[in-house]
Amino acid sequence: MQFAATYGCEVEFSKRRLDEAHYLWLRDVERIDFGDRGNKPDAFKRAGILAYWLRRRLVIADVIPMESVAYDTPYGQARRDRFVMNGAEIIPFLIGYNLSKYFSIALAEPVETRFRGALDEDFVWDVGRLLRINNVSPHALYLLYRALCM
Repeated sequence: MQFAATYGCEVEFSKRRLDEAHYLWLRDVERIDFGDRGNKPDAFKRAGILAYWLRRRLVIADVIPMESVAYDTPYGQARRDRFVMNGAEIIPFLIGYNLSKYFSIALAEPVETRFRGALDEDFVWDVGRLLRINNVSPHALYLLYRALCM
């Protein structure tokens, strides 16, 4: 809801699909085989798998522009319109990205060398389109989060 609000929108979730995504995420995290090392997937892998299932199961049932939010610039209106088209993909990406960012900062020594800052708006829209049109694997999302947050 917080991500959608920054775009002047609201979202409706499908509880059933959210439950399915949760189940599938937990199943995949437990299935990852590390062989003899015995360790669990890192935060970037977990975030990639989570974003994958949130997007794949279409947990966002609807993206609704808030009529009470007026935009003074065409850019603001265009930004909201683009989010309405791809919000169901942008939100899972941003959830995974923000989780990755959080763990990157939490594990950093020193913090300044590990995190680059906010994402470019056009980049976020491009990723949303990519997720909407193509079948992007959890492994690709893992690599993307790792590259953005390390």
